Amino acid sequence: MGAFAGVKDKAGLQAFLKTVPFFAAGRRHRTSDRVSVPALPAPSAERETSTQMAFSRILDDIGRQKSDLAERIVTLSPDVTGTTGLGPWVNRRKLWARNARADLFRAQNIPSTAKWDFAPEGQHIELGIAEMNLFLQLAAAGLASPSSASGCCQSARSMIPSSAAASMPSTTPAIRMPASSSQEHPRA
Repeated sequence: MGAFAGVKDKAGLQAFLKTVPFFAAGRRHRTSDRVSVPALPAPSAERETSTQMAFSRILDDIGRQKSDLAERIVTLSPDVTGTTGLGPWVNRRKLWARNARADLFRAQNIPSTAKWDFAPEGQHIELGIAEMNLFLQLAAAGLASPSSASGCCQSARSMIPSSAAASMPSTTPAIRMPASSSQEHPRA
């Protein structure tokens, strides 16, 4: 079948696509320096626990560190951060927003175990409940590049573009590529 199956003017479409800004510079391939993974203690086996809770403990251990690995992780979840075990990560690494916003719970003296600090350097993106948001965000993160991180998490050099960050669910972390060490290489 192929990528252009059903297209009557394949040559015309291919010519047009070559002028689209995303493809104008040719095919893109990004590289980045390797990220060292610090030693992490295995979650305690004292009692039975879910893999999700074990993962959240490992992520919390990473979040406590000042490491390249911790700086490159961005988590995504629907608005169930507390029940997915991401609370400690979010409390340490903040929520992403284009502009800093105060924690309304703290501002109104409402007790909460969560710190709802929104900041451009935040490393968690809270998504709406719609599954569509997850798939849009995963696609955007897959197509994004370090040089296109013009808004979202810019100070943290995220792979996630600002155009896609407005709405996005999943507790799977995305790995960031730092803009300072990435190089663009055309694919052969």
